[in-house]
Amino acid sequence: MRTIYENPYLTLELDSEKSILVYTWKPESEKLALDEFLTEATRITTSIVTNRVSYVIGNDTDFKFSIAPDLQHEMNKTILARFNNTELKKFAHVMSTEIITQLSVEQFFEENKQKTYADKFFDDLKSAFDWCLK
Repeated sequence: MRTIYENPYLTLELDSEKSILVYTWKPESEKLALDEFLTEATRITTSIVTNRVSYVIGNDTDFKFSIAPDLQHEMNKTILARFNNTELKKFAHVMSTEIITQLSVEQFFEENKQKTYADKFFDDLKSAFDWCLK
């Protein structure tokens, strides 16, 4: 894995050989303003699409930004829809320790009714890797 992007809120890592991208939210995500969150979410999406990965792991363990329902719906049209009909096969989500944040993440990903990939939620990173790469 090599780091392809990092800032105080987020790290993106890529393993081209295994065709996997891992994004890891940091505790500082609690301080994100809405426009900053949208910028980072777009950055993740663009990295997935341009690197043409087959597997994504969203490490939300330290994700602290709650995605409001109206934002979830709007982001589904502008962000999640970009994953459909790509090389993406599996999207693993490592759950946030914050209950409200986790619920908003789950609702957000459930909004994508036309998804063409499998997705699943995990309690730890190792289980997410195992599921993606088997």
